[in-house]
Amino acid sequence: MAGLDTLPLVALVAISIAVCDLLIMMGISMMYPRESGPAWWSMGYMLFAISTLLTTLRSPQTEPLVAVITGAGFVLMYAVLWIGYARFLQLPLPYLPVMATLLGFFAGFAYFLFAQPDVMMRAGLIGIGMALMAGGACYTLLRHMQPALLQSQAFAAILLGIAAILYLLRSLTGFFGLIGKVDLAGGPLGSGILLIPGLGSLLLAVATGMMLAQRQQQRLGYEARTDELTGLISRHLLDEIGMKEISRARRHGYPLCVMILDIDYFHAVNRQYGYRYGDTVLQQLAVLTSRSLRREDFVARLDGASFCILLPSTRLAGAEAQAERLRGQIAASGHSLGRMDIRLTASVGIATLGLHGDDWPTLVQRARDALFRAKTEGRNRIETAPLMAALRG
Repeated sequence: MAGLDTLPLVALVAISIAVCDLLIMMGISMMYPRESGPAWWSMGYMLFAISTLLTTLRSPQTEPLVAVITGAGFVLMYAVLWIGYARFLQLPLPYLPVMATLLGFFAGFAYFLFAQPDVMMRAGLIGIGMALMAGGACYTLLRHMQPALLQSQAFAAILLGIAAILYLLRSLTGFFGLIGKVDLAGGPLGSGILLIPGLGSLLLAVATGMMLAQRQQQRLGYEARTDELTGLISRHLLDEIGMKEISRARRHGYPLCVMILDIDYFHAVNRQYGYRYGDTVLQQLAVLTSRSLRREDFVARLDGASFCILLPSTRLAGAEAQAERLRGQIAASGHSLGRMDIRLTASVGIATLGLHGDDWPTLVQRARDALFRAKTEGRNRIETAPLMAALRG
């Protein structure tokens, strides 16, 4: 057994890189607990670190147990990374090709370790096993490229592809006698035969971290533009769309209407039946409202049980007809709670571009005022905002 003080510098560097890989991936796992991929990647880099340490401290060429553990560890590393990428991309896990490769590897490795000992054949099998696993992971990343992760995913795929080619070339050079046992033990490469794979794994860890960061940015962007409970677009996004649609309507002379809908006595529903049931009602209402609108219409949840609906290219009469149809559907739909069938109603306020306001904030406020009047005059009704001329008078 070699002592740490007698190890060549290149071996110490290889060990350091493997440990850095593991620490980086463990840190990433803690930063992104919602992702399932980092746990697999951490496991893969742990196998790589253990195998690297054993290879540099003991000789796999003379100790059968070390040969089995290190060889299996290196191949399993890329197998686990491959599964981690599939989990990250939410794809079916590649258990069948992974198991087939592992079975072939172990069968061949056992033969050349016990039945017909051959160091170069074992080293070649390790390289082929790693090449197949790395190539499979590369194929998975390239085959299922996500536009939001294009750069980091392509970077990781390229690194895996290069690693697969290098491992394959290393195996072929061993099979054809272009390198000898000295290169696997104490020659120029020595323990440093792990150095290039180690550097590649370090770059791969960086690329994987970039993929996770881009996924997080994508998720945060999506959450900022959608309502978490209902899945509708967010109020902020509706404000952006509303201002653009008003600009387009003015430029082309199109009509435009805004409706604000609110469930009647919704606070009482939450108090009597609980907030979980109230959330279910809001989700069902979001689905009902979305299905009743045209493809060019927009609906967003404002707050509580209020929804804002933008109707481009729609005149006041059309908005009133749409509001009445939606009000009737809500009143007719039942919401089940155990054996009870609860009926709800909604009030609606409407404002029209030109008649009730000339910009988005004004239209929304006029629709809110109309909704308030519908509430004070009995609920389960529709009210239209007063004309701007009447307000000025």
